[in-house]
Parts: sequence; structure tokens; C-alpha cells
Amino acid sequence: MRPVSLLRTIGVMLLLVLALGCGSSGPDESEVLISLTDHVIVPGYEAVATEARDLSEALDALCAQPSEQALSNAQQAWRDAREPWMRMEAMWFGPVMDRRAVGLIDWPKVDPERIEAMLADNPATSADDVRNRLASTQRGLGAVEYLLFAKNALDLLSQQDSPRCGFLAALGHVVANETAAIYAVWTTEVDGSPPYQDFFTGRSSSSLITGQAVADVVRTQVFLIRTVVDMRLATAWACVKAERILARSRAETVKTPSPTCAMRL
Repeated sequence: MRPVSLLRTIGVMLLLVLALGCGSSGPDESEVLISLTDHVIVPGYEAVATEARDLSEALDALCAQPSEQALSNAQQAWRDAREPWMRMEAMWFGPVMDRRAVGLIDWPKVDPERIEAMLADNPATSADDVRNRLASTQRGLGAVEYLLFAKNALDLLSQQDSPRCGFLAALGHVVANETAAIYAVWTTEVDGSPPYQDFFTGRSSSSLITGQAVADVVRTQVFLIRTVVDMRLATAWACVKAERILARSRAETVKTPSPTCAMRL
């Protein structure tokens, strides 16, 4: 998560806690939930779905006609897709958790060895294969990052007999389809159930109890803070320390984290 995204996430949390702690002088819980849903959650998941669709299209274009420009476009599309997704980490409840979407979209760990073994032995080149046959450590935005940002990415993706590009495109399709499904559950009626935004805020005849909805939001914030401290910041700091050690061995100076390390936030 980029620093600005982290600040926005923590800001949402603080505003929610302050609003709920105002007692009779502030807005009630239902008003806070409605505002949070209408102005943060739904627009946020719309942005996630839009950027994921654009990423999938960029990956398809790269595989259709590999070039330095197409690779650069796909890499930028990956950055654009991951930022809103990570910003919405503060809102990972409801449809995201019900669908176990994190394991399809962006699992925290990626296993390059398992990815390479799969590509060599039994490549997954369709969305169904990626969704149903692979582990979470072999798919999602992390796997896309591994393929797109390799030093020789363009050469590997350009090989005619390689399943690499088919796998990359399939990864993009799964991410785009899953993020679109999450947004659809929040905003449209599904199988006779009201849009989740109405269920969550109490605006439908069948609704989540307000106290439980608030608990979901607060619990997610606590988990986010622990994750940022225990995993993301620790991983990024380890990356920075490794870069400094390497720089000293080359008699160089590292003043700021490289984009590679910053990307781990």
C-alpha cells in the first residue's frame, strides 16, 4: 500500500471511531454506515472493478502483440489496479469475505517456484484453471506482478511455445471477473437478495443489525493495523535494509527506498 493510501485508510477508521463516539451530539450509527457505504465503500469497489478490467485488457493487448510499450502499459495498469484494491483493504468484509475473494485477487504471499513448476508441467491458461486448480500463492495480482516485472519479462512472454502469456491473461480475467462480482453484490440484487449496500445499512426489509455492521467495520480496521505493522512495514523495511547492504558493497548511497521496496507497502 502506498503511504497516501495508508493515510486514507487510517483516516476512514478515525472518522468512524470519532463519529460513533460522539454520543447524542453526533450522528447515529445508521447515518455513519450510510455515509461510509455511499461515499467510500461503493465508489471504492467501483474503482477496483474498473482498474481491474483495464488491467485485464492491458494484459490481453500485451499477449496479442508483445512490445516494450505494451509491457510498460501493462505494468502501469497493474500499479493502477493494485492501489485502489489495497486502499479498500479497510473494507474487506461482507462480499469480499463471503466470496473468499482475497485468495483470487491478491494473496499476501506469492510462490514463484510453484508458479514455474506449474508452467512447466501442467500450465493453467484459462480462467477456470486459475480459479479452480491453483493455490492462492499462484494467482492474483501478486502472480501478475511476478510475471510482469521480471528482468526478462518481455522475452519470456514473447516466446511462441510458452504458456506464460496465456497464464498471465487468465490471471487478469480472474481478477477482473472477481472484482466485478464484488461490486455487483454491493450494488445489485443477486438471487433475490437485496444489494449488500442496502442490507449493510439497514435500508432493506432484510438487513444486518446495525451493531453487527459497525463491529464488522471496526474489526477490519484492527486487523488492518496489525497487518500493516506485522507484515507490510516489516517486509518493506527488510527490503530497504537489503538494498542498503548491497549499496554499501558497491560503495553507493541509498537515500530513499527503491520503487521495488516501496511497492511492498
